[in-house]
Amino acid sequence: MTRTLYVAARSTGDNAAEWATVGVLTKADDLYEFRYTDGAKRIKGVAPFPGMPELDGTYQSQELLPIFKNRLLSKRRPEYKTWLSWGGFHDDAGPDAMSILATLGSRRAADSLELYAGPHKLADGNACVQFFLHGVRHYQTEETLQALTSGMALSLRPEDDNPFDRFAVAVDDNADNKLGYVPRYLTRDIRYLVENCPDEVQLRVKQANSDAPTQYQILCELQSCWPVGFQPCSGPDFQPVSAEDSINQKSAVGFT
Repeated sequence: MTRTLYVAARSTGDNAAEWATVGVLTKADDLYEFRYTDGAKRIKGVAPFPGMPELDGTYQSQELLPIFKNRLLSKRRPEYKTWLSWGGFHDDAGPDAMSILATLGSRRAADSLELYAGPHKLADGNACVQFFLHGVRHYQTEETLQALTSGMALSLRPEDDNPFDRFAVAVDDNADNKLGYVPRYLTRDIRYLVENCPDEVQLRVKQANSDAPTQYQILCELQSCWPVGFQPCSGPDFQPVSAEDSINQKSAVGFT
């Protein structure tokens, strides 16, 4: 089974609010593989990452690459189980690294790098995607956060006039309080679902964590129909920088 995560980064250039998908991380059997995508060429001040200097390279390792491994909290840390619980993980055996990174791939509220899983198809054929709301520190209050319960319905509100992102999608609670935003790297896919499944998109609170840092406070789950022709996580930013894998196969520096 192959697991796929995408790496999103925030520009450090003139437009520090801009996000783009800059790479794709996969795991097949016991082999991790990372490749940069064209978003890494477009967004400023992000790539290349340490140990992976060439944008057209394919970096493979039997261990999780350091830049991603460092985003996992050590199991020896006393807060490890609490950290996992914020992502909805309550199994004492603990989830695998890719599952953790898919949900808890951001370590700080102002993180400029996040990992995420795109929409996937459920057994019933519907689309599903989970994400933490962005920007909650600007909108939610202790009162609104305490009022959120697992399974509570939320509403999506596209903001076409948003001065920072024309694809912005705000999220409101059932009292029309703005809670935050859909992460920018998911907005185009979610807008597509809203436009093509207008009566079937359901966004709910999966978990609210009042004791967590703001980036981990509101975990949401969206389900909808899977429209004919829907291809999530596609477009220019998602295309590998080079398709010449046989020429550019490399091992990550320090790994085999």
